[in-house]
Amino acid sequence: MTISKMFGTAVKICYTDQSRIFMTVKITTGIFLCVLVTLAGCATAKDAEMSEGTAKTLTSVTAYDTIGKNFSGGSVTITPDKPDALYSLGEECLFHAEIKDADGNVIPTGIAEVLIYSNYAMPVKMNIPFSPEQPLQIKASSLEPGFTAIEVRYPAGEKEFTSAGAGVGFAPGQLHPVSREPEDFDRFWNNAIAEQSKIPADMIITPLPEFDEPGYNAFRISFANINNTRIHGFMTIPSAPGKYPMFLSVPGAGPRDTRPVKLEEVDNLKAITVVLNVFPFELPTSYDAAEKLLAEHYNGNPTSYYKAEKDYRDFFFYRAIVGINRAVSELATHPKYNGKMVYWGSSQGGAMGVALTALNKNIDAMVVNVPSDFRKLFLRAEYASGDSGYLCYADYFSAENFARRITVPVLVSAGLIDFTCPPTTISRWFNILPSKDKKIVYIPGMGHDFDDNYQQLTAEFIAEHLEI
Repeated sequence: MTISKMFGTAVKICYTDQSRIFMTVKITTGIFLCVLVTLAGCATAKDAEMSEGTAKTLTSVTAYDTIGKNFSGGSVTITPDKPDALYSLGEECLFHAEIKDADGNVIPTGIAEVLIYSNYAMPVKMNIPFSPEQPLQIKASSLEPGFTAIEVRYPAGEKEFTSAGAGVGFAPGQLHPVSREPEDFDRFWNNAIAEQSKIPADMIITPLPEFDEPGYNAFRISFANINNTRIHGFMTIPSAPGKYPMFLSVPGAGPRDTRPVKLEEVDNLKAITVVLNVFPFELPTSYDAAEKLLAEHYNGNPTSYYKAEKDYRDFFFYRAIVGINRAVSELATHPKYNGKMVYWGSSQGGAMGVALTALNKNIDAMVVNVPSDFRKLFLRAEYASGDSGYLCYADYFSAENFARRITVPVLVSAGLIDFTCPPTTISRWFNILPSKDKKIVYIPGMGHDFDDNYQQLTAEFIAEHLEI
């Protein structure tokens, strides 16, 4: 299933889940760069919130914009010594690094720049010589649960270089939540849903014959929402008689899905396909036109549309969550729907999947790729606004608190060099999922992206739970 064609990445947010990090570095006989990482941990949720305030500073120093880039030709590969990249506390990980020139020949001698990130905080950086007698290998271990990412740049100190990264996890299953669970969390969202239900759904389905495919008809769809807005999206429906399962998605940030899903992108599923956008207006079916429209609406940036206003009702995703939730419930009444629904989303769409699967009992299974967390976006909006009183609502949008209410099958991925949606955040909510059928896939060399093997798992998961 070529999901990557359909969904994009989320807004760039770089932060650390750890507020205090202590690292000691030692070079032993020039052969290994030995790193012992001790994580002080997050003693309180307040510590984690304080660390969010460093988001803008960290953006400029993280490896997000350089890992995996090829400026000067050649290639760098970094491989941990365990294929699953998972280690127990105190266990030693050995990264093997290899550098090749533009013709694919191994560069035997030189100096590489090595950056070490503990839980995606500000890195330790140093230049390390290597030779056939002293290959470039990096050791790391941790005394507390978390992740370590390594970036290697070559040549060291140059403006143009070749770069690669890889990450590993140390007992990530032991990471604990940092969000406070409000006592009235369920009442908060039940009241929001009840308020929404007072507005007639006013579902409008408009044919889009230019996007029809053999055996399927395409439509625009929209639904009334709070604040005199609407939820907009697209749907395809099999034209043959009978009832069908539903493939549901919300895109990543920006103008990602500006047309109905192409069947080839979902392995020609015999299903109703639905994509619902977060924006309060209809998107043009041209990507360029949609990008221009978003830039006009959101101060020139088509992916940064969330901000703090007066209270939580003005947080961009509050309206989107309640509106899309009601749209899903309305779609579940469609006469051709057979009662089986699977959610798929990446990044922003992953965050929406966690919220919707917690709130809406029509969703039977959820698969997400490098999911974001609305709490993190809420905190960034609060930070940008300088409105400290806004902060008290953040935990109502936490993936951890939504996750506590998810019991259906779940499949999730985490890229171990993802500085946008770090695996620390993802692991914290995954670990507390009450679902008895859940799996997380850690991908050592992947950032905020897609992985072919995970996409195959995704295709199999969707087909299994749609029963097709």
